[in-house]
Amino acid sequence: MIKIAFFITFVISFLTAQSPVNFKEDNNITKEQNIFKEQPPKRIKIPTH
Repeated sequence: MIKIAFFITFVISFLTAQSPVNFKEDNNITKEQNIFKEQPPKRIKIPTH
């Protein structure tokens, strides 16, 4: 359940970063993206089970 919640928050943060409507939250989102970029790509891939 924790991995699913983490994946949902990752997708939401990615979608909000793509939309120019939430431009005020851009600073917080860029900080979150920097944290994700520091992690290895294998962490982003979530097992289906």
